[in-house]
Amino acid sequence: MRTVIRLLLPALLLLAACGCARYGFGGGQAELPDDVRALDVREVENPTMETGLPAELMASFRDEITRREGLSWAPRERADGLVDLEIERYSVTSSVVGERQETLQFSANVRLNAEIVRRADGKRLWNGTAAYAQTFQAVGEEEARRRAVDLAVRRLVDKLTDAY
Repeated sequence: MRTVIRLLLPALLLLAACGCARYGFGGGQAELPDDVRALDVREVENPTMETGLPAELMASFRDEITRREGLSWAPRERADGLVDLEIERYSVTSSVVGERQETLQFSANVRLNAEIVRRADGKRLWNGTAAYAQTFQAVGEEEARRRAVDLAVRRLVDKLTDAY
């Protein structure tokens, strides 16, 4: 019995370690070729009426990438990959009004698409979609928007870095 355990235990540990690496416990490396590590945002498509949303999305995406290992930002001429972001859906609605006719909660809904292409040849290297919807209480509309965008971006970068 001891011999079986001695032989089986290392095999089980190896299988567990290999399985966990798929879910981001192995470092969360980007699903991009090894020669693509420096990125630049080329475009943000914004079909909404929210004029400040593209800048907020770009800043949130850059911040989230910066927190992850293996990727960095560079000026376009030195970037290996170019990122195109699209705001597919965005809405913030108020749903409860208090006694003094003030909004008590906001529901935010964001759906984002991203594509990364190699700058040198324009080849598509990665694309992904992420969405986030939540009701926020005791925060203003701007804060609900910021949180929803940040969390949708986090999900998008989780997919890129294979940490989902």
